[in-house]
Amino acid sequence: MYNCPLKKSALEAPHLPCIIDQRCFTFQEIDQLADTYLEKCSRAGISISNTVAFHPSLSIECIALLFALWRLKANIFLINPKIPQKEIPSFLKRTSTTHFIHNLSNIECIQTKPSCFDTSLCLLTSGSTGTPKIAVLSLKNLLINASHSLSLHEKHRYLLSLPLFHVGGLGIILRSILAKAAIVLDQKNPLITHISYVPTHLYRSFPLYKHLECVLLGGAPIGSYPENLPIHVTYGLTEMGSMVLLKKKPPSIDGLYYLGAPLFKREVHIHTDGEIWVKGECLFQGYLEHDALTLPLNQEGWFQTKDIGQFHPEYGITIIGRKDWQFISGGENIQPEEIEKYIKMMPEIEDVAVVPKKDAEFGEIPIAFAVINKELTLASLQSYTQDFLPNYKIPKKLVIVSSLPKTGIKIDRQKLIEIDI
Repeated sequence: MYNCPLKKSALEAPHLPCIIDQRCFTFQEIDQLADTYLEKCSRAGISISNTVAFHPSLSIECIALLFALWRLKANIFLINPKIPQKEIPSFLKRTSTTHFIHNLSNIECIQTKPSCFDTSLCLLTSGSTGTPKIAVLSLKNLLINASHSLSLHEKHRYLLSLPLFHVGGLGIILRSILAKAAIVLDQKNPLITHISYVPTHLYRSFPLYKHLECVLLGGAPIGSYPENLPIHVTYGLTEMGSMVLLKKKPPSIDGLYYLGAPLFKREVHIHTDGEIWVKGECLFQGYLEHDALTLPLNQEGWFQTKDIGQFHPEYGITIIGRKDWQFISGGENIQPEEIEKYIKMMPEIEDVAVVPKKDAEFGEIPIAFAVINKELTLASLQSYTQDFLPNYKIPKKLVIVSSLPKTGIKIDRQKLIEIDI
């Protein structure tokens, strides 16, 4: 048996709680379930270097299945359930998927062509435009990231609050199992100590757990947060296996939160144009393209993230926004995340995205798409933001929507840009 983190924790602490749902399942029980699924997958013909695709759920069965496939040294392709059915065959072809698991009694053999990589995970990047890329991470990449991030121990209870087709959800599982902490599936469990949120979650619901030690915020720029919560702000990306920066209650300067130095075994460089470059032992294997892995590093060996940041000599690194979301209005550069940060401070706002729209006079102008919890007018939004922003950054139109389109946990800005208003 190759070095499986679940097997290791089950041998060292068989009776500790591993997953808590309606009842508590020990490490030994989940380890045995993984072995049961391993046998079922083996009987279905799944073996080393096969690529197995399925729609992951936040369930005990899915967690055990992940480890069963890793024990078989198979590759895993986790598919976002929101991807239209008609698009799935093209992704299966791009990943050389050999088996599709509808459920454990219905494992479909698609092809027998082996993959060009071993014991890895395929994830679709959220991408700001165009067809999602397929990022390939080895189990080693994921384990290195999980091993050197949050400090967890066996008394901790971590809510599985992010989807498993996103690297953030996988990080919760691996961090917990490595530390012998329990993964919680029932969000009503009063013993929860750790939660991973994107900022929208925090604006919509206020965690009230008595034993809460950490609310990990990441995946989008932070506007503000309640000072009485144990907030930990993180910056990470799929291509680095999750977290790169992490800071508890980070200091704020001019509305920007500074996250200190990179975590262990990661390196960060801010280029002269503000782009964030990264490298380290958890850097992914590359993008899967035409049956080959392509790792796009620059001449200095860095992966260019297309995120924009800046460095402070005392407080470290802050994240400003995405390079490819920036646009120009009347000759002025506009970073949408800066505008969103202030709009999110309004009590009427649940979620917001600012995107450019073509304009005859200015080239492009900022438009705000907002999810609200009570009446909001363009005039009141403009009046509020004029205290923080110059006129050219204040949204010129406001579109009220019931929800914002997402790719995984991130806003699909391209869909908003394409909306005719």
